[in-house]
This record gives sequence, structure tokens and C-alpha cells, in this order.
Amino acid sequence: MKPKLLSTLLLLALLSVAFCDTTELSSEEKAKLKPQVAHVESCKEEYPYLSVGDFNLTNDNFTSVTSSAKALLVIVTAADCDYCCKFEEVFQEIKDQVLSNKTLLHGADVKMARVSLENVPKIKDRIKKLPELIFFTKDDAYTFEHGYEVSSIGRIMAKIIQPIKTLKSQEEFQEFFDTPITFEKGGEEVTALKVIGLYSKRDELDDELKEFKKAAVKHSIYRDLQFALVTKQNIIENIYQEKGSFWFPPYMRSTVLLIDRRGNIHKIDPTLNHDQLGDKIHLKGKALVEQLTQQTQELFRRMKWALLITFVDPDDKKVFEPHIDILTEVAKKYEGHMAFSYLNNTKHSNKRELMGIYHDRMPAIAITLPSSPQVYVYPEDLPLNAPNLNKFIQNFFENKIAPINPQTSAPKKEAKEKHAIFKLLSNVEEVHYDNFQDRVYKEGTDVMVLLLTPSDDKNLEAFVRNYDRSSERFKALGINSVRLVVYDLSENPSPPGIDVYTTPMITFIPAYQKEPPFKVYTDMPKALTIMTYVEKYADIKFKLPDLPHLPPEMHEDYYKQKKMMDEEERKRQEAKKTIDLDL
Repeated sequence: MKPKLLSTLLLLALLSVAFCDTTELSSEEKAKLKPQVAHVESCKEEYPYLSVGDFNLTNDNFTSVTSSAKALLVIVTAADCDYCCKFEEVFQEIKDQVLSNKTLLHGADVKMARVSLENVPKIKDRIKKLPELIFFTKDDAYTFEHGYEVSSIGRIMAKIIQPIKTLKSQEEFQEFFDTPITFEKGGEEVTALKVIGLYSKRDELDDELKEFKKAAVKHSIYRDLQFALVTKQNIIENIYQEKGSFWFPPYMRSTVLLIDRRGNIHKIDPTLNHDQLGDKIHLKGKALVEQLTQQTQELFRRMKWALLITFVDPDDKKVFEPHIDILTEVAKKYEGHMAFSYLNNTKHSNKRELMGIYHDRMPAIAITLPSSPQVYVYPEDLPLNAPNLNKFIQNFFENKIAPINPQTSAPKKEAKEKHAIFKLLSNVEEVHYDNFQDRVYKEGTDVMVLLLTPSDDKNLEAFVRNYDRSSERFKALGINSVRLVVYDLSENPSPPGIDVYTTPMITFIPAYQKEPPFKVYTDMPKALTIMTYVEKYADIKFKLPDLPHLPPEMHEDYYKQKKMMDEEERKRQEAKKTIDLDL
């Protein structure tokens, strides 16, 4: 048998046994599962594009393969994503350190499939960024939203594969119940929430048990949430005899217990569906005062609670800790009616005015309602202590405070002088959060966006000079279908639809492809390379002349200088040959 044919048959045999049933695929589909390696200039020689993985997926076989997979890691990249090329080495580490570690993955045989976006357009609606990692199981598909750190990806995959720990004895139950589960996060030790489902057969809660398992799977991506399950009747009966109505609902031998970070025990109705269980767990497990995140904000919105937000600097311990103590004391009285949260004022100062806070005092407090533009601002001149805060909240609930609408009530302020770096961008339009949709996402113009945080860094200065020259030259050449803009992250929140992972960062948004993911420019910030990049990827095609980055009057000087440099290089090479011969 020929080696090539043998390797193909071995690969197909491995696929059919390891993770998915390929018997339903046609012979043409099976042939397309062969690994393919593409050449992309910006990739490292030792890690060509699509070189890492077990096989590639196509538009024809994507649905059939992923829908039948028991455990499959799909990595989505694109041939025109220069940024993706940098991750081939990371993908190899994931393959070596995670997928080959059967102990970590509870014995699961997980394969790595590759998708090149231009070959599988049907997946575009499922991804938010490039590269995108999607873990397919028989139950669902999961994306990794918090970066590409290898150990973190391995931990999350292990938890998705086995989201629930089954407790098979009284001793295992007691150990899980008593032992805190801790891990390090941001340099601090964090204690995980623990959820234990006790489901007795006598209650006939088969469907409810499935809902509990669904909740565990759905929340498996959260490291600070650990699920366990007890179904053995003798264990449940022993626990019931000891704890009774303290832990169990009336007339039931089934319950869900939540042990929060403070060690408190909360009883949850075991008949709730998986979404209701998830909300109850998050509500009961959260601290009285928590940092506001997208997850908690969505949770409070679903609960239709009023939300108190305080802007404070967590690094200023002398102010932060006493302030959180005040909020915690007051929050106890309003638990179940109002959520208390804080935002880092250093990172989110631009949101103060969105909350109707127009003064500079810190901490600063405002209350907002779900689905309403109106806010209620704590008075600037009122001392911030527990009695005053409690009275302010009482007045809020009794409708004794006049609301304001930040969209219409913001005071007119003198324009703040822009950072000097913006003087170097005289040929570039500055866009803001409010007009981003119109100036960037409106179809008909290829737009390049420079996202930056102003600083005096000399490298940033050189970066923006070349960016500005590119814009100047596009205008001089009459290429009006291209727009280069700049977005100031110090004055605006992250723009909609763009995942900002570094600054400065250039992203490119084609004229007729205004949905993410968008291309990220990762080449040298030189005017010529920026202009040729736009020429290559623009939807509205144009042809650049020779030396597009220079005005015509500089062409002669350029060629003279190039000729001199070429001559110097020729002499250097001749001298090197002479030295080599002497040796």
C-alpha cells in the first residue's frame, strides 16, 4: 500500500473512532478532512498557516462533523488575518499540553479541527473575533472569551467535559461541603462558590435533574463556580434526618444547596429550570457589593432591580475599603430590591457623565433603573456616610428624588485641550462613540481605525506620523473611497463591535463588510505598508501608483538615495565575499 494512501486511511479510521461518526459523510466529504497547509507570508517558517491541527473543515462538512462530535476543538482563523499567524505556535502548545493530557480532560479524546474563514462562510455569524476557539460537545458549543492562555483553556475544557462532580459517599459529600475551593486570580486568592444538588428518586424529579445538569454545563466556564451532585438515597436520607427543613423544601427529599464565599448556606428550589437556577445561584452567591461586570449587569436587568453604582478607586485602600464597608452595611437592608456595585473610576471615568455625574468628587454615586434613561445622583455636597446613604435610597424608593436624563441634561463645558499627539494627526478624522456608527459602519467606504490612548511615548509619535501621512497621501491621490480615522480610548468607551486587546491598534473595516470580526493591521506602522494593506483588502478596488507614500517631487530624490544604498550594499557584499575567501 502506498504511504500516502495508508496515512489517509489511518486518519479516517482515527476520526471515526475518536470523537465523531463519519459514516454519515460522503466519500467526497471524507477526502476533504485531510490536513492542508497554506502558505501565508507573515507566518513563521516552522509554523505555516493551518499547519497545526488534526484536520480541516470545509463549508460542506462543517455541520455534519460538528453536530456529531462528542469533543472537538475548532479553531477559526483567516488567511488574510496577519494577527492569526502569530498563534500557530500557541495552537501547537494547546495540542501538546492540553489535548494530549488525558488526565486533565478526564479521559476524553479531543481532536483539533481548523477552519479558514474564507472557506467556511457559514460560520461567520458564530464568531466575534479572530482567532476564535470553539469547543463542540454533544450538548453545546462554547467559545473562549477571556484570551488564549493555554492553561486557562485546558482548565475550562476540563470543566466543560466534566461540569459536575458526583459524590458517591457520605465522606465525599462532607469533604466537598467542608473544604473551601480556592484559586489565584489577579494576584489574590479567590474562594469558589459551591453548588450541591441532592435529587431523591422519591420526588420523581427526573426532568428537574436534567435542568440541574444543564445549569452546571452552562456555567462550566466559570472557575469560581463548582457543581456537585448526590443521587444515592441513603446519603440524602442521612442528610435529611440531620438538617430537615433547614436545607430541604417542605415535603421534599430533594434540594439544591449553595455555599457562598463567606461559608453561608443558601437553600434553592430544586424544581427550577436551568436559567432560573443560574440566576438564583448568581444572586445568592454574589457579595452584597460587587464590581460591576457585563454578566452582573445583565443579571440585575433580568431581575428588574434598581442598580446603585459607585465610582471609586480600588487602589486607594484608605478610601476604597471604608467606602465598601458603608455600602455593605446599607446593602443588607435592601437585599432583593436593589443591587450595589462599584466601577473602577480610573478605568471608567468616561462613564461618569453617562450616569449624570458631572462633578469630580470621588467616590461618586448614582442609581439607575433597568430599561430607563433616567438616573438619580447622590448630591455632591452631602457627606457620604451610612445614615445619609440610607436616607438617599429611602427617598429614591418613595419617589422623593427628581431624576435626570444624562442624554439631555449634560452641562455645556469648555472644550478640553487635546493631547499633543493629536496635532500630528491633522489629516485624520477623529471619531467618537456617538458618531462611530455613521462614520465607520455606514456602507460605502473602506475605513481604517486607529485606536489609541494618548501618551508622550516616542514610538507612538512615530506611529501616528506614518498613519497621518498615509491619510494625507490617499487624499492627494484622489482615493476618496478610503477613510482613515482615529479613536481616543481615554475619552470614549471601547467602540461597538471591536475587541480592543492592545493600544495602539489599527483595525480595518471594509466598505461592504460591516460585521465583526474585522481584520487587525499588525505590520510595521509605515505609510507605504499601510497604504498597500488597504489596497489589498479594500472592497472598493483601486490601483496605487509607484511610491504612493511620497509626493511626485520627492520621487527623484528617493531613487537617487536608493541607488546609493544599493551601491553601498553591493560593496558590502563584495567585501564580505573577500573576507570569506581569505578565511
